[in-house]
Amino acid sequence: MRARCRARRFITCFVTVFATVIAITKDLADVEGDKRFGIQTFATRLGVRNIAFLGAAAAASASGPCAALPCARLDMGSWTGLV
Repeated sequence: MRARCRARRFITCFVTVFATVIAITKDLADVEGDKRFGIQTFATRLGVRNIAFLGAAAAASASGPCAALPCARLDMGSWTGLV
């Protein structure tokens, strides 16, 4: 039972981080078209370079904690039944 809980924590953390990275970087390829048609995205507001760095930093900084989470002994209290 404990191993399943750790696996769920890892998968949840991993998928959440990488879904967020994908969501903020998905428009990088079409930023010129977005600018031309006045579509507001993170890339048109902050610039392609900044969003690329933000996505890379988020993925890199979260990879370590995601990998370490299954090994952590966390006292989740009332949250234990949810995970």
